Amino acid sequence: GRCISMNEMKSDIECILRNNINAVRTCHYPDQIPWYYMCDAAGIYMMAENNLESHGTFQKLGAIEPSCNVPGSIPQWKEAVVDRARSNFETFKNHTAILFWSLGNESGYGPNMIEAAKWVKAYDPTRLIHYEGCTWQDWQKQDLSVLDVTSRMYAPLDWIQNYCENGENKKPFLHCECCHAMGNGPGDLEENFAQLYQYENYCGAFIWEWCDHAVYAGKTPDGKEKFLYGGDFGDYPNDKNFCMDGLVYPDRRSHTGLLELKNVLRPVRVTGYDRRTGALELRNMLDFTDAEDALEIHYLWKQEENVLEEGMISEFHLPPHRTMRVMIPPLQTVTGADETVLTIELIQKKDAPLTKAGHLLGFDQIVLAMLSHRSFRSRNPSRCP
Repeated sequence: GRCISMNEMKSDIECILRNNINAVRTCHYPDQIPWYYMCDAAGIYMMAENNLESHGTFQKLGAIEPSCNVPGSIPQWKEAVVDRARSNFETFKNHTAILFWSLGNESGYGPNMIEAAKWVKAYDPTRLIHYEGCTWQDWQKQDLSVLDVTSRMYAPLDWIQNYCENGENKKPFLHCECCHAMGNGPGDLEENFAQLYQYENYCGAFIWEWCDHAVYAGKTPDGKEKFLYGGDFGDYPNDKNFCMDGLVYPDRRSHTGLLELKNVLRPVRVTGYDRRTGALELRNMLDFTDAEDALEIHYLWKQEENVLEEGMISEFHLPPHRTMRVMIPPLQTVTGADETVLTIELIQKKDAPLTKAGHLLGFDQIVLAMLSHRSFRSRNPSRCP
């Protein structure tokens, strides 16, 4: 079978950090032990998921009787379900990266899952428990008190708004799969993360999934690398391209969806600009770090491909979750009919263990509409060039 090497894991975590991602979910089973140490060292939040996924039977809820699902409620499965949760916890309980313990994925809900959660809580009541499968149990009311978050996959924006603003349940909302990175997806990233920044009880979101699953098969006649997936081997039945749904290709090249995500997760956002004075309003999206310690601001006025003016701002005090203004020299003269764009680039200031100084962390753009010479229109900052 396939084995993930240390070099591949190191490459993955470097790519995760280069793209401003700060959390991973080990779905739907534990990962190799070194991965947890890597996440500890890199400061990555983890959802440590139990080795439990029974999608095929989960989709047959109630086929035997209305209260029956496998393995969530059948008594014969109790010890196996609890044992897997116990094994996951005992193996990884001392890793500082782990924020949530997940009971599994899409395996129904019921007494067996509840007993697994109770075992963890009995060992250490401070550990946070997650399980999304309970979302779909409206047909049978079960005890949800053992779960510390309300979790759901692919929740509509209006559902999130209603829950975060009006939900009687005060548990935080965790979007354990918020976008599906297949084909030309993922979509709605800016809208999803705007809600995450807006609501304090919206505590995080994960994207399905990290990497396309395919087998390298050499090069095509015109020199392009070739990867094979479901059905390409004469195999039947197969899932066709359904496992080609990652943020990166099998060789770890970035999909456009990853470029989009990186900029949505940029550490500082431009929230305003005064053309007359050159005052640029910035907000620090980081939780613990003064933006001045992490990055420099490169501003660049361009007209088409011609650079009109540029400069760097290295000294500014911007604490976490605060807004401030910095001054950039306003553009003195604009000629011609071409669109003029102010680009604000965020440049990593210092080397980190896995990323280097000079790395582009994200950008915003402000467009000067030449027809009026007075009005600015904002270019959607979530769209990469």
